[in-house]
This record gives sequence, structure tokens and C-alpha cells, in this order.
Amino acid sequence: MRWRDKKVTRQACHLSLKHLTAKQRQQWEAVNTAACDLAREVADKGDALVAGGICRTSLYAHHKDEVRIKKLFRLQLEIFARKNVDFLIAEYFEHAVEVLKESGEPVAATMCIGPEGDMHGVTPGECAVKLVKAGASVVGVNCRFGPWTSLKTMSLRKEARQAAELKAPLMVWSLGFHMPDCGKGGFLDLPEYPFVLQCWSPELQPDGIFKRTPEKPTTWGSGT
Repeated sequence: MRWRDKKVTRQACHLSLKHLTAKQRQQWEAVNTAACDLAREVADKGDALVAGGICRTSLYAHHKDEVRIKKLFRLQLEIFARKNVDFLIAEYFEHAVEVLKESGEPVAATMCIGPEGDMHGVTPGECAVKLVKAGASVVGVNCRFGPWTSLKTMSLRKEARQAAELKAPLMVWSLGFHMPDCGKGGFLDLPEYPFVLQCWSPELQPDGIFKRTPEKPTTWGSGT
């Protein structure tokens, strides 16, 4: 099964678009609606599905008010429901799963964690079990680790799921490169971050397309 993830809406909540003007912030609903329409247009050209994806924002880090957090998720969910997306994706959180289940659509919940678990000491297995019990149809990992590390994390999740006698399918969104030396934060922990990929293989670049390596504004391992 192939699907199209409508990532444009991942953080498009009227309270999170702080970099926009007041008038533009009032148009957040139009932005999300247009993103749904674009994703559906592409999906209808082939055998694909449209996913309504919501992701964390810094706004959720400032408080732990479950009621307020769920209200923000519902604002995004209303548009997905109105545009009739095929399924919903929640990256990182439990409260979002509970809200998204209200739509009646399948919910895939992923966490950007590795084998060591999250920053609060919760193991990958515990995360998987909690997400399934919260109502997730599919659980997995995403985004910050390489293929082999992600597979190891998935193995831990599978063991915990089986031990809890749960049957939710598993999914993984791995990075396209390996990083066996990273910590809990994934690629963000590496001294090379942010990666300047165009500097890595200058011999593959025709002259004039990119600046030459000595002209780059940062040094290796600077993290800037």
C-alpha cells in the first residue's frame, strides 16, 4: 500500500505560526485546507492515501494542561475530518492519539526515540504499549536515527507489544544515513550537526553549483 503524507499541515495551528503576521495567522485554516486539497489531488492520480499529520510545537512544552493541549489538537483535527483524509498521523505524543481517535479514522503514532528510550527514561517498549492503549492503530519510530538503530528500537517495541498481548502493527520512518554514535537525541547529538551535505563530496559537484568547501561559513563540528 502506498500513501501520501500531507506534511504541510504538521505544525499549522493558529497558535504556532508565530513567524507570520496577525492577518496571516488568521488564515491558518485556509493553509491547512489547501494542503489537504493538494495532497488529495496528488493521491487521486494514483493508488495512494492522504494522511493528516500533526506534530509537536514548542507551544506544548510550556505547560502540561491536558485540556488545553487537546483543544489545540482538535482545532487541527476539525479540518482533517472535514476534508476526509484517509488516516491520521501523530508524531511524539499521547494526548494527540486520544483526540485523533475521536475522528473514527485509523491513527498511526510514532516517536522519535532510539533504543535508549526518551529523555525522561521511558523505554521504547513502554512507549509502544502506552500508545496502543491510548488508541493508536499503528505505532512506530521516526525521524532521528539511522536504519539499523531504528530496527533495533522496533525490535524492542515488538517484544513489549507481544508481552502485553497487543496486536497493533508497527511502522518505522528511518533517516537515510547511518549514525551509530549518536545518543538519545539522534542526529541532533552529533558534533557534525547541522550537516553540510554539499561539503562532503565536492568531487561530485560540477564547478560553480555550490561554494567551494573553504568558503563555507562554518567549521566542521561547530554545530552552527
